[in-house]
Amino acid sequence: MMDKNLQVLYEEVLEQYYKTDKYIIPTISWSNEYMLSRYGEYQLWKNHIIISKALNTDQVSDMAVKSVIYHELLHQELVEHNKELYKKERIFPNLSIYKSELKKFFDSILEDQLLDPPNRFGEGKTIIFYELPNEDYLNDIVYYNKKLYVFQDKETTFSDEILNVNNPFVIWIVLKEGIYYIVGWSDNCNFYSKKQEIKHSIYGGLDICYQITSKSENCYMLLPVNCVCAILEEYFPLKLKKMGYVLENDIKEFFSKWCAWPYK
Repeated sequence: MMDKNLQVLYEEVLEQYYKTDKYIIPTISWSNEYMLSRYGEYQLWKNHIIISKALNTDQVSDMAVKSVIYHELLHQELVEHNKELYKKERIFPNLSIYKSELKKFFDSILEDQLLDPPNRFGEGKTIIFYELPNEDYLNDIVYYNKKLYVFQDKETTFSDEILNVNNPFVIWIVLKEGIYYIVGWSDNCNFYSKKQEIKHSIYGGLDICYQITSKSENCYMLLPVNCVCAILEEYFPLKLKKMGYVLENDIKEFFSKWCAWPYK
């Protein structure tokens, strides 16, 4: 393994292939975890590009990594993977060669199990499943002043059990057609008994109302296209629908049911 200078590669892409004054240039970083479902990701709400740290190796050429960076830059103007995006993507020289290189490398990782063991998210902590109210859940999340805020109009009554949890691990879920999808997770969240507010209307902006916060570095939100972890609604207690959240202790036999579902 080696450490590629991601910032240098990024600047070279910007100089050689993506000269534009239309947009604010995104920030960029390696992913914290090994992303194997995708090579990179553009986070629109943070204007930030994440590149899978699995590509931080001498087994992948710099040009292959550059091709991923270029692809993610295109998502500033084209959110969907459509004909227009693929047409612009082909401007990158020898793109098919680098796509083949990336696929071959990822296939070898999965076959040879070269990666470190995955993190056990929330291990040793109290886990809370929290339902975001809308399918367009990214509209419920506000990043401001290096924190994530869960936006809400109405005040939520949190039980003392929730308010007294020390540094909980929260799994964000969204309901769609009888299935809950995991759309993100946050470590060390803060829950407030009363609705809090940050005033921006006096400056011509929008006010932020919230009862849950977390530091941005402790949060990870998935784009809708990457939400593939599905849990049947029936596996959760009615308390989730009533309260909007449940603790892991509230879902007895949950994991045994969930794990058995694909084999039924």
